Amino acid sequence: IQHYRPLTNVVHRPTAQGGQGFSLTGHHEIMLPLIAAGIIEQIAG
Repeated sequence: IQHYRPLTNVVHRPTAQGGQGFSLTGHHEIMLPLIAAGIIEQIAG
């Protein structure tokens, strides 16, 4: 369940100046390792 205020403050407002926001929903035990692996893969090339 996503709530309006956190979604607006973290995802929508930073993107108003041309940034990019992401809203991810899932269990942190699964999501954080997946995000970390994706970041490491992008950095490694």
